[in-house]
Amino acid sequence: MIKPKIFVSFTLLTALVLGGCGYRVGSILPSNLKTIVIPTFKNLTPEPGIEMSLTNQIINQFQIDGTLRVVEEEDADVRLEGEFLEYRREPLRFTGKDFKDVSEYRLRLITKISLIDLKTGQPLWKDRRVEGEATYFIAGSFREVERTAVGSLTEQEKSQLPTLEEDLSHHVVEAVVEGW
Repeated sequence: MIKPKIFVSFTLLTALVLGGCGYRVGSILPSNLKTIVIPTFKNLTPEPGIEMSLTNQIINQFQIDGTLRVVEEEDADVRLEGEFLEYRREPLRFTGKDFKDVSEYRLRLITKISLIDLKTGQPLWKDRRVEGEATYFIAGSFREVERTAVGSLTEQEKSQLPTLEEDLSHHVVEAVVEGW
């Protein structure tokens, strides 16, 4: 008969060993994917000019991550294509009893990305939706910070664009590197 201490020890050891099965540290990218090219994303939002800054931030985030090396198209294994679909400014918090005065907004940028295998020309995956967001508080009255026209950002929104870009770029890299 097995002694209880030995049985419990064996059971715990077995559980620990089997509990680690299937766990991986790092990327789960296919091993043949080492390099990526990232052309400027298309901007389908009413916010002019955001595509250059956002695409550059995505490239920077890939360089920081280091899983895929950003190169020119002729040297790349895959191409990341993307479209900025929607730029939203959503009321998040209100002041007053009538809920007419907004005190905090959420900025949301919705993007669609596809990863193309450049050896075959076929998509490895297509049309994944990725979102980035940032929030900011209103300084002053609501009427002072309203947009003057579609496509114009308030100063407070402009100050949050780096946060929005960083959040979106992190989610894009995560979708490419870990989304297998």
